[in-house]
Amino acid sequence: MIQLNQLFAYYQIGRFIFALTLALSFQMAGFSGSNPLVVIVPVVYAFIALFRLSAWGEQASYFDFLLDAVFVSAVVYVSTGVHSYLTFMYLFPIFLASLSVPARYAFLFPLAVSLLYCAAALLREAQVTLEHFINIALHVFAFFLISVAGNAVRDRMKKQERYIEQLEVEKARMQGFERMYRVSADLAHELRNPLAAISGAAQFLQEGKCDRELVEMINAETRRLTALVNDFLLYARPAEAPCSDVDLGQSVRTLLHHAKPDRHVETHIADKVIVHANSTFLEAAVNNVLMNALEASREKIRVTLEPAGNLLYLKPGAKQFAFLHIEDDGDGVPEDARDKIFEPFMTTKQKGTGLGLTIAYRIVTSCGGSILVGGSDLGGAKFTVIVPMKG
Repeated sequence: MIQLNQLFAYYQIGRFIFALTLALSFQMAGFSGSNPLVVIVPVVYAFIALFRLSAWGEQASYFDFLLDAVFVSAVVYVSTGVHSYLTFMYLFPIFLASLSVPARYAFLFPLAVSLLYCAAALLREAQVTLEHFINIALHVFAFFLISVAGNAVRDRMKKQERYIEQLEVEKARMQGFERMYRVSADLAHELRNPLAAISGAAQFLQEGKCDRELVEMINAETRRLTALVNDFLLYARPAEAPCSDVDLGQSVRTLLHHAKPDRHVETHIADKVIVHANSTFLEAAVNNVLMNALEASREKIRVTLEPAGNLLYLKPGAKQFAFLHIEDDGDGVPEDARDKIFEPFMTTKQKGTGLGLTIAYRIVTSCGGSILVGGSDLGGAKFTVIVPMKG
């Protein structure tokens, strides 16, 4: 469906082309010989329309429609006056003006056009007859009729736009429900396996088969359930967590120190990279990405932090962002799986919950950032955590 601003943009381009074509047609028909103004008026208007289009952009205003009405009146005056066959051109600015003028003011524009037409038509006639008055009256009636029709079209378009917006909201809401159902089903599936193991071990204990392995199984599955529930609660925490200024470089160094990695870690961390986020959640997100890289790597990971300034797609003056690149030399992430890597319970690890990257993505996006995944020159995956900086 074409929006009103698109329609006005097409109209502004179209009126320039029409005026230029009209001037060329009059010139080729030889009208310029008897009355040069017949060609001069469309040429002048073509230049005005071109200047209007290039100087003020695509948004049409009441000035455009009034300018069109004056142009048509000038053409009517220099042609044959009340008998001019070019009066049909009045209908275009009247109709488009009725799409943008509020309903209570809708009569003003056709009234102004009617006055312009009367002046152009009657000034050209040496003697005004009853036929002239009838002709003018029919035109005025048509002007108001097309204005009423335009207002009706505008109301219908507004209703359709509101209906489409409601459909989009409903679609987003249903997608949210669908995602909730899917996550709930995945969570139930993840909970069922350790619960089945615990239930089986408890049944053996009830039968008097007290085995150390059964106790260890219960403890292991209990820890797994606790980790899964804790991760899910972190994923489900509200996004309106309090934010503050965080030294991201210091946080990354602290996380690497506590991780005590048995891989070679190459670091390029800029100093004083202050970001605006919730420190606890942000550290949890970065730690999940770091742990993912450490588990996926063979011998080496690389961590790079840089204040990269504005993203290319942002407007000047928008927020600046810090870029944290975490790379490994593992197997990488296949291209067909990169769109699903942040979905809940998507994991290739036997002991993983499948929520680590999901939690990281949820936390980073909730504070206005993002996480990108691609390939690294180390041979594995490259995760880029983008976080808004202070200010």
